[in-house]
Amino acid sequence: MSNFTLQAQLNLLAAFDDPLPIVNCEGDFVKRVESLYWMGNNSTKLENGRTPHCWTFFSSKQSSSVRAGMLQGVEIALGLPEGSIPKPVYTRLIDY
Repeated sequence: MSNFTLQAQLNLLAAFDDPLPIVNCEGDFVKRVESLYWMGNNSTKLENGRTPHCWTFFSSKQSSSVRAGMLQGVEIALGLPEGSIPKPVYTRLIDY
């Protein structure tokens, strides 16, 4: 029998009043950001253009301070200045 270690993957659901300042992003893997592995724009799937603008963020395996680190990682991944993403109107952290 092989030895292996299970690591939790944490997902952050976040809703914003306004769209994030990025064009044409439905979802993508994130590189060079320790806290963030993948991000997806749920609102593009709905194609209704209404608020709130909903996103799903997947943590990287090594992430421990997930919620704040993931939102900061979104700014880094998008090349935005720190503090440029508005505070979400809703978040939910899901542990799988």
